[in-house]
Amino acid sequence: MKIWAAEEAVREALFRMSEEMDRQSGDAPLALITILKGGAMIGTHLIEALSYLRSSVPGPPSDIVIGNIGLSSYEDKRSAGQVMCTSKLDLSADALKGRTVWLMDDIYDTGGTLIIAAKNLEFRGRVDPENIKTATLIVREEGKVDVHGFLFPGKHFFVGWGMGDGEKNRAQLNITSDDEESN
Repeated sequence: MKIWAAEEAVREALFRMSEEMDRQSGDAPLALITILKGGAMIGTHLIEALSYLRSSVPGPPSDIVIGNIGLSSYEDKRSAGQVMCTSKLDLSADALKGRTVWLMDDIYDTGGTLIIAAKNLEFRGRVDPENIKTATLIVREEGKVDVHGFLFPGKHFFVGWGMGDGEKNRAQLNITSDDEESN
């Protein structure tokens, strides 16, 4: 296994991401939506860091709403060719009204999960598209999301920090790959 980012580097990247998310959001109230399962660990740490940046009192400040949506696009280390919804968004239109909405995912590969999540918000009239922003821990090329932690080009299959091989290795605290490029 090749280590692409050790635990400390990931934690530092997540804090830098939260600072940039806070900067881009200005004074607007926030909604942070994690795309499950891959974005779960990343989302948790971004929520914690944003809470720290926006409040001197422990716990999420009142201007942050937290939600989840389950989307999947991988099977056995390969793209499934489509995005499958595994659980619906758990926030109402009223909860999102007037907020900057951050969609948080593990990796931007083809963008399928982020596109489907954003379209879900727009289609249901929950959010003005101009208020939707995206954050991922990993991108394969620059310019695909509003905020990212690492640029790792190529088609490596990563595990750790919520990314897994099926259900294996999601809780691993280093980001690794088998160093073989996949489809």
